[in-house]
Amino acid sequence: MELAEDALVQASELNRRPFEAFYLLISTQDGLISWLCEHDDCVDPSFTNEGGSDVYLGKKKKKVVENSYEEYNVFSVVNSGTEFRRKWADFWYHRHRIMHGHPEAFFDENLAITSLLFLTSIANLVLQRMDDLEGYDRPYHP
Repeated sequence: MELAEDALVQASELNRRPFEAFYLLISTQDGLISWLCEHDDCVDPSFTNEGGSDVYLGKKKKKVVENSYEEYNVFSVVNSGTEFRRKWADFWYHRHRIMHGHPEAFFDENLAITSLLFLTSIANLVLQRMDDLEGYDRPYHP
């Protein structure tokens, strides 16, 4: 939660520090997506790191988010969801290129704001999944 709070503080200062905001937002996203992966019976880790933590590679993470968007009807928020799916895919691939240092990848204030949008939608997926898990008490109740 501390990382998420730092991300929101940085996001409020986008005009001055878009890189820091974007970095914190996607780091928080990664943590939430990993949590979704760990609590999805259909997904096995890609490997286990030296510290004993399960690691899920990008394709698995993307699929888990998309499946969760389907399960909780996030894609269908706007029309049939076609436009949302396209924007999600565009964001995911651009984010992936940034994370892996692609020379043509860029980030700016608009991308940081888009990252905040997807962070909130992914956080909502996590909260809904927590509600669905038997015996799982989520830390914060709205």
